[in-house]
Amino acid sequence: MLEDSLGHLYIGTKGGLHKQDIQTGKIIIYTTKNGLPSDDVSGMQKDDEGNIWISTSNGLSKFSPKDSVFTNYDVRDGLMTQTFDLYLNKTDNMGNIIFGGRTGLAFFNPRDIKNSEYLPRVYLTDFKLFNQSVPVGRQSILKKHISMAEQITLTHKQTVFSFHFTALNYTLPEKNQFAYKLENFDVAWVNIGNKREVSYTNLNAGDYVFRVRASNNDGIWNKQGTSIKLKILPPFWKTWWFRISLFVFIVSASIAFYRYRVNALKRQKEKLEKEVAARTADLMEANTELEERQQEIEMQAEEISAQRDTLVEQKDMLEIKNTEVSAAYNKIKVLSSFGQKITSTLNIESINNMIYEYVASLMDTSAFGIGLYNEEKQVIEFARFMEEGKTTPFFVKALTQENSLSVRCFKNKEEIVIRHLSEEYKKYSNKLPDYQTSNMPESMIHLPLIIENRVIGTLTVNSFKVDAYSENDINNLRSLASYISIALDNANVYKIINDQNHHIKSSIDYAQNIQKAILPPKEIMDKYFDSFILFRPKDIVSGDFYWFAPINESTCLLAAIDCTGHGVQVPL
Repeated sequence: MLEDSLGHLYIGTKGGLHKQDIQTGKIIIYTTKNGLPSDDVSGMQKDDEGNIWISTSNGLSKFSPKDSVFTNYDVRDGLMTQTFDLYLNKTDNMGNIIFGGRTGLAFFNPRDIKNSEYLPRVYLTDFKLFNQSVPVGRQSILKKHISMAEQITLTHKQTVFSFHFTALNYTLPEKNQFAYKLENFDVAWVNIGNKREVSYTNLNAGDYVFRVRASNNDGIWNKQGTSIKLKILPPFWKTWWFRISLFVFIVSASIAFYRYRVNALKRQKEKLEKEVAARTADLMEANTELEERQQEIEMQAEEISAQRDTLVEQKDMLEIKNTEVSAAYNKIKVLSSFGQKITSTLNIESINNMIYEYVASLMDTSAFGIGLYNEEKQVIEFARFMEEGKTTPFFVKALTQENSLSVRCFKNKEEIVIRHLSEEYKKYSNKLPDYQTSNMPESMIHLPLIIENRVIGTLTVNSFKVDAYSENDINNLRSLASYISIALDNANVYKIINDQNHHIKSSIDYAQNIQKAILPPKEIMDKYFDSFILFRPKDIVSGDFYWFAPINESTCLLAAIDCTGHGVQVPL
């Protein structure tokens, strides 16, 4: 067991070299398939450069943790033995490594071992089809030797072929290693040890590139290697020109068959027409009258059919019109009923509630409000503005607010219908208009409330959705606006009259209290003589009054004063 400087733990087993990442716990197993000389690992030591030296039953190996590459050494490299099956391994303070085997020890310093830096050249030596070498020639697949060829072209029938190759390295050439890759077929490089040939069978038609590279006896790779292009032609029935030709042939054959069939039918028709003409020639005179009668009947039938069709069309149109009239009548009836209901209501708050509930039942009312014009303050007052069914605080729009659509609607007597505010606002202003809701509405309707060519306020309906209102919704609001104008004007007039009546009543009550205060009580008069008072003014407060004052014990002054025509304020 051994740990490297990169945080990996190495364990040698009889099943290869196991590398575990200490932090993640991930394990990688290296075997002879990855370049290890033997799966039977007996010892490990680490040198000064971080490489791990491994003793196996088939020689020694140097493993580079950085690139996971094995460099193997055996008796051909000067080892006394090939087998290191004793668990004897040591590193002294000079950096020398000792591995023990049954027949001796291997003692060396890794710094003294220099790898060959020679990169062996790689050459293709042969190309075989169905295990037979392909000769070079004009009529052959190979026009020149395989080592100089740039491309090989095969037909779809040439399904079994192989490449042979070698590496020019004469120092222990049997230790040369090879790897190959067929682009567009092999996903990754395939290591094949010192094997020098590769075979393929039944490849799909297409373009490929065969690449092969080799290492020298010390495992130094010539990664450039050599390559050759390979083109496998598809069978003719898979080529584009064949498919186009087949399509053209099928279309042409279909057209030809169609024309043949049409001509045959024409000839058959002409033949039948001639036979019919020949057989009916003798009956023409006898049938002339019948034909004329038949034509007359047919014309009458056509007229009757046309009249029937006309009647059916008229009936359908009448039914459609009747449906439209009925729907319009119902709409007008409902609207008229609601209009009568609100115009008979004289309380503005009740009118607002009724209108909101009615409009909310017809369309989206994310925001709804009725603004009334206050002429004295020159503002539009929104006493009850609704957002998502909740009443917002009272607010006003001054007629000087140029960026308010309610103000624009009021001042210009203009209907404003916006289906997508973020795109259409530039029709009305250089910047987004003011809105009272917590979020920006997208669909907006502003209608002026007009009565006798006098604008008394505005109706506002908003939705947070794009294009939320149909033309039918807008027409409903237009019709409703007339009733709203009348109802609000009636309510306003009623409020004015009610306020005036309250003011008059207050004045009368005040005058009556004053009058009662100045009229002498009957109890005082009863102290001096028997009396009764008959005081019945025409109005609640009259200018007529009586007055009593005692002069002395035997003399009293009693006066009845007529001030009719001088108004309520006379007793004051």
